[in-house]
Amino acid sequence: MFDGKAMAAEVLNTVRGFVSKSLEPYDKRIDALEKRAPPKDGKDADPVNYEQIAAGCRNLVADAVAKIPVAKDGKDVDPEVMRAEIRVAISDLAECYAKGLEDAA
Repeated sequence: MFDGKAMAAEVLNTVRGFVSKSLEPYDKRIDALEKRAPPKDGKDADPVNYEQIAAGCRNLVADAVAKIPVAKDGKDVDPEVMRAEIRVAISDLAECYAKGLEDAA
């Protein structure tokens, strides 16, 4: 004969085990948080000094910029190479423009 109470008890035990195992990492985390020492004087950390942060950022940027080599009057770029590159870019742009006009017509 079917015993509904026994089956319900078995299902309930299985579900309890599953839920308990699933929540175990959260239980550990909550325990760890509860064991932490309370903050001193009602604060967790010293106040942030935004001027110090800004100064540090300015120093990092200044150091990075200082590492960029200074251009040497026409020696870093060959003017003829630049002219050729500009001509190619203008030609490509003109072709795209012309193609766009053709597609629009």
